[in-house]
Amino acid sequence: MYGTKQAGRLWGIKLDKELKAMGPVRSKVDPCLYTWSHPVHGLVYILVYVVDLIVAGKSLDGVQAVKNSLSATFDVRDMGEVKDFIRMKVMRDRAAKMLTLSNPGHVIALLEAFGMSNPTPNKTPVRAPARSFLGPFRGRLKNRDLEGV
Repeated sequence: MYGTKQAGRLWGIKLDKELKAMGPVRSKVDPCLYTWSHPVHGLVYILVYVVDLIVAGKSLDGVQAVKNSLSATFDVRDMGEVKDFIRMKVMRDRAAKMLTLSNPGHVIALLEAFGMSNPTPNKTPVRAPARSFLGPFRGRLKNRDLEGV
């Protein structure tokens, strides 16, 4: 499979076949998401990104059941709890039962691309007068057209 132009496609087909044989159902909305209503451990989610998988469920036993099934078919390496995934930081607060996704690298790249990496904030935002952003419409509009601007 490796080294061919179709390697990614072939891997996706093989993984899909093996996952469906285990029991998960592929989402109709997102082909990278599988849900498995495990008969004992409840609902388990499997998120696929190329060769990386995130397995999440309500119970740790359900997650472990998926990992065991996958390791029976594939050479699997368990990377532990997710800290980052496809350049997103994953932060988990177990006490508050919160999962937060953050993408600081992308935000910084956007700020730099638009020349806003070192902005100077205003103390009080002031709305510009309507005439300052009329540009080519100056002289063509009546006062009644400017109401609400």
